Amino acid sequence: MDLRHVPLLASRPWAVAPFDGWAGDLRAVCGRFQPVSAEPRAGVRGMAKRVDRPGLTLAHVVNDLERIVRTSADVRRDDGEHLFLLMQIEGGCGVEQGEAQVVLSPGDCTLIDSTRPLSFQFGGAVSNHISLHLPRGALLRTRQGGLGPPRRLEAADPMAVVLRALVVKLLGSQDEAAALPLAGLLRDATAQAFLAAPVDPVALRLEKARLLIARHLTESELSASWLAARLGVSVRTLQEDFRAQGQTCTELIREQRLRLVHERLRQGGGGRRETIAALAYAAGFNDVSYFNRSFRALFGCPPGDVGPGPRNGPPGRTVGGV
Repeated sequence: MDLRHVPLLASRPWAVAPFDGWAGDLRAVCGRFQPVSAEPRAGVRGMAKRVDRPGLTLAHVVNDLERIVRTSADVRRDDGEHLFLLMQIEGGCGVEQGEAQVVLSPGDCTLIDSTRPLSFQFGGAVSNHISLHLPRGALLRTRQGGLGPPRRLEAADPMAVVLRALVVKLLGSQDEAAALPLAGLLRDATAQAFLAAPVDPVALRLEKARLLIARHLTESELSASWLAARLGVSVRTLQEDFRAQGQTCTELIREQRLRLVHERLRQGGGGRRETIAALAYAAGFNDVSYFNRSFRALFGCPPGDVGPGPRNGPPGRTVGGV
């Protein structure tokens, strides 16, 4: 859904407004912000206008400023606390808050916190965007640590498409009974797009590593370096990920292979030295002495003591398969 097709928001020959008048309109709509002109004493091409629909309040802001700044003093002097859902319609807009910066192109959107200093960068080019004012307290009620740094939702992202479609629908509706549920859906979709718990990249990488280990456990090339290459990280990064869990990648591979041999011995494959060696080689070990030492260290008995039935392993210790 393209916001440029909405008549209310569409491009037009934007008139040049006096700087002070434009700045006053912006503050009346959005709160305390400090516009900075690209040319001293120049007017502002565009406008700042409040748009109200049932369940929805937004600011439609068009300008050719250098930037707009909201300082700590501005935050303290404002009573309202909102999350601004910013949707770029035309031109570009850089958003800086804390150490983070995002650059919006048409169709992109981001969510920013009005209770923290921030700045918008335009570089003197015309920018056309809308800013939806959403209830900060309600959206962040269950969010630990606040909103966090701004991030860009690209125009083609399915959630961005949904958000734009809901805004278009709301802007075209004057029926309160129909609009209010849509406004609630817009808030829910915004929370899902920006406030859902982010995927921990380390946890995701560890999960992929464990799946690869399970699938390739008996293959001779399985190693920390092989896994790191498949996951697109360095061996050091992968080992640090595992070390934080209390076990190195190499240790996990060895343990899973030992458990595989143990389970096969329980199922009736053991007893004779050459059979145990064959099972060790089949599981991916290439040194039988190393296998025997590792097996005893994990299970408390040599592999020859393990066989079918309940006598496996030392008393009181549970030994499971993979």
